[in-house]
Amino acid sequence: RGTYKGLKNADPLHLVEPGEFILGYPDNRGNLPPVPHLDALYDPSNELPVLYGNTDYARNTVNNMRNLGMNGSYLAIRQLEQDPEAFQSYCEDEAVRLKDRLAPPYRLSADFIAAKLVGRWRNGSPIVRAPYSASKSEKIISDNSFELGLEDPEGLRCPFGAHIRRANPRDSLNPGSMEQVAISNRHRMLRIGRKYEHAKGAKPGLLFMCLNGDLERQFEFIQQTWIHGNVISLSCPITLSGEGDPLLGRGDGTDIGFTVPTRDGPVKLEATPRFITMRGGGYFFMAGKRLVTYLSRPV
Repeated sequence: RGTYKGLKNADPLHLVEPGEFILGYPDNRGNLPPVPHLDALYDPSNELPVLYGNTDYARNTVNNMRNLGMNGSYLAIRQLEQDPEAFQSYCEDEAVRLKDRLAPPYRLSADFIAAKLVGRWRNGSPIVRAPYSASKSEKIISDNSFELGLEDPEGLRCPFGAHIRRANPRDSLNPGSMEQVAISNRHRMLRIGRKYEHAKGAKPGLLFMCLNGDLERQFEFIQQTWIHGNVISLSCPITLSGEGDPLLGRGDGTDIGFTVPTRDGPVKLEATPRFITMRGGGYFFMAGKRLVTYLSRPV
């Protein structure tokens, strides 16, 4: 909220307060996230902003704690090695094994299996809006305003265990509820992925980066509770217990497989091997301009 895009044509489904990502501003609940701070003794020139939330009117402002987090954010980075050959091979094998399992309009191709695992076709079209094949419509390709619970409460289009449904279930727990969307939006991230130059003979991959106002409530919650958890939808006719995320799961043979709900009953895919391996990463604090100026001053 407050950005040019947010003011011009923002989808309420994805509109969140600045404090969800940038420290020093209210979050979606109107709270100010905790920030790193410093004793006023170390800021004799008053270069840093005063820590908010002070109610001790017996103290002068000049003696209040200094806010080190103002306009800063927390950055999570993961170096993720990918195995696209293994992913393609798995999808092709499952398409052959299940070729007679579903009647038209389903077409059990490798691309169909991949779309069920991810929740999107290779061109980015969400499978909840294009359930049978990738659409060439730019409107659908760029569409991200779908409500998973309201439009697909039984997971017949986008399976409950699909990667995008795990990473952001939206209204899946209470179809059509904007209150549920608001709860889900408490766990959003600003994320981006960039390919990295891999060594000769090594597998390709990407650097995953995301900004959070609270690493525990956002990045770690998504990983632990949504990506690797079991509860995605209260209306789910199946259990996800024993299933892992098809992209980020363990891939060590301990998963029971991936379930694709259909009108003819659930279709069970074989357990997925490891497609993605984390090779490195870390948590970092990104400072605002005031703190950068303070740290760069002559000593």
